[in-house]
Amino acid sequence: MIALINNLSPLTVPLAEGIFLKTKLPGILWPTVIFTTIGCTLVILAQSAWLAHNNDSFENSITAPFQHAFNMNDLIGCSLQFFCIFLTAAVRLMMKTSSSLLSRNELLQYSNMGCIVFPMVYSLYLDPSVWLYFLKFFEFPVLVFASWFTVCFLIYFVASTMQMELIRSMGPSLYTSLSGIRVLSVVVLSAAWLGEPLVTSLEGWGFLITVVSIAVYMRVLITSDKEETNLKQEVILSGMSIDYIQKEQALLFDEEQKSYHTIQI
Repeated sequence: MIALINNLSPLTVPLAEGIFLKTKLPGILWPTVIFTTIGCTLVILAQSAWLAHNNDSFENSITAPFQHAFNMNDLIGCSLQFFCIFLTAAVRLMMKTSSSLLSRNELLQYSNMGCIVFPMVYSLYLDPSVWLYFLKFFEFPVLVFASWFTVCFLIYFVASTMQMELIRSMGPSLYTSLSGIRVLSVVVLSAAWLGEPLVTSLEGWGFLITVVSIAVYMRVLITSDKEETNLKQEVILSGMSIDYIQKEQALLFDEEQKSYHTIQI
């Protein structure tokens, strides 16, 4: 259930960016996030059925996540997951809007303060004995110990830095719209590394819908960027400068006639 709720994140970020930042998003964005959300949902439902029942029937794939009777803890957990979705959207919008105020390194330090320092202080206050569990790492082989710290370094520093750069360059919505790739990578790596094939036709359809949606989306974006680049080159060759450009139209300034021209793209 938590995975299904988290799957709604690609829908909330574009809504928040459109409402609060007034960003004009590509028309292809909404069909993409809707279809990738549907595809990822089918994959999650199929995997839930396989883990819970080891059964590949369509009915179990649909109903498995909902067969557990909800209690108060489940309700609190789902509510916190919904809150986390909106909080993630807000954080990504702030990453974009703070580009003129905070550098990449400064933003990374603030992120580390929130994700590392505060939980450390809280754990010391709540139950200092939990720190003793770090001694368990010294019982592992050196290779396992080194691999664990390498993964932690890559996630907390390298991946966090790249995420901030991508959100600021692409925008929160375009970055989040590609989140379906994570589900696809999990399915592919599980099949290649753990020998877990596509367990049901439902998962196969979800995988196919997600792949086609992202492929079409990337194709449209690449084509649109090429057309915009070609337009800029044509305008420069014609002796006019671009003062303002969007996906639909551009405002050009003619240096010889000292006048503006608006053209459709």
